Amino acid sequence: MKINLDNTELENIGLDSINIECYRVNRNRIANIYTNLKDLFDWAEPDSSIINLYIKITGNISEDIDYDEIDDSILNENGEIDIGRLKCNYIEDDNPFLMNYTFYDKCDSYGGDLEPMASAIIDRYGNIKSYISKDGIYSNILYIDKLIIEEKYRNTKIGSFILQNLTSILYYTNNIYTPCCQIVLPQPLKRDADGGYSNMENENTEYYMKKLIKFYKKNGFKKIRNTRYMYKY
Repeated sequence: MKINLDNTELENIGLDSINIECYRVNRNRIANIYTNLKDLFDWAEPDSSIINLYIKITGNISEDIDYDEIDDSILNENGEIDIGRLKCNYIEDDNPFLMNYTFYDKCDSYGGDLEPMASAIIDRYGNIKSYISKDGIYSNILYIDKLIIEEKYRNTKIGSFILQNLTSILYYTNNIYTPCCQIVLPQPLKRDADGGYSNMENENTEYYMKKLIKFYKKNGFKKIRNTRYMYKY
């Protein structure tokens, strides 16, 4: 999916456009059913409706740039520049085959960051609070696990563009098109020596946390009462 951004920020950093690739990275499950469909539905695990999604963001170098002056180390195998990535989980809460499970059951079965997220947004019955789901209209949840934009490409509106068009990206790349509520837990990250990222835990954390919350608010997210999580439709 090739995206053309009409702004001078891209031109200033030598990019013509950005590319977006979205992958499903679900765990494989195999079931042998020899009786009837009811057995298949009974066999389904609570987290079988959760889709793991990975979005890769790369940039195309402007034609005005002399390729001989570019450091090959910053280019990937396709001759593009790696700009960032986004990891998220799409939790289908209105799946008719999993109605015996609450939203919390599904997230708890999956584990990881989904269980604490679910605990923050459910009522005493294990279902999403009505003011978040708008009485069930937005019962499907898109949990943004990580949004990483490489430092050189921050403040170019690329991160905002991804967030503001996330549902369209998922529809065109993975045919996911149902009303959903987006949830995020703002968490500053630091780059590790091996090139990966981990949670920032130092004297700069509070400063970058405020910047991150401001960034998400600018893109339509609101605080969830009595939690650090934020949401938008």
